[in-house]
Amino acid sequence: MRRLLIISLLGVGVVLATPLTWTLQNVTFSDGGTATGSFVYDASTETVVSYSISVSGGNTTVFPPFVYQNGGADNTGTSVVSGDGVIDFNTDLESGFHQRFLALPVLPLPASGTQALDLTNPYGAECYDCNPYRTFASGQVVSSAAPSPTTVPVLSRWALAGLAILLLAAGVLLLSRTVKSRYA
Repeated sequence: MRRLLIISLLGVGVVLATPLTWTLQNVTFSDGGTATGSFVYDASTETVVSYSISVSGGNTTVFPPFVYQNGGADNTGTSVVSGDGVIDFNTDLESGFHQRFLALPVLPLPASGTQALDLTNPYGAECYDCNPYRTFASGQVVSSAAPSPTTVPVLSRWALAGLAILLLAAGVLLLSRTVKSRYA
């Protein structure tokens, strides 16, 4: 029993999933507009946890100032589109039959540090279903630790297997003692 406990403890490990805050720096659009703000991205689940990105300037007739923000008016959430290399910030704002959204061309994000916007990515733009649209002219995102304590410890696969074996052994031992005491 003691050996089993030692063997199972050798497999114990903890994986920490730490979302990062990515702050937009020097982000401009092809029409002279700007984007500022940040978003919190959890790479382990490939989800945006929270976000607040303000866009303003440029062609304000087509693109009036707006704040993409989780829970904000007219905001409908985000989509991580790894195949297109973008994170979409979606709204229910319409121009004609087209919905406004911001497709930030930053994927794949590194584990930390600085990531330049991919200015060659044809999907990176702010647009109304991409007609009309404005592309990115410059900018980057810079990471920092997320402010909220959202780190979740997770047992490794080997630790779970070891725990299962330990519990099974304890159950067999308890059962054998119960059977022996009945027939003794």
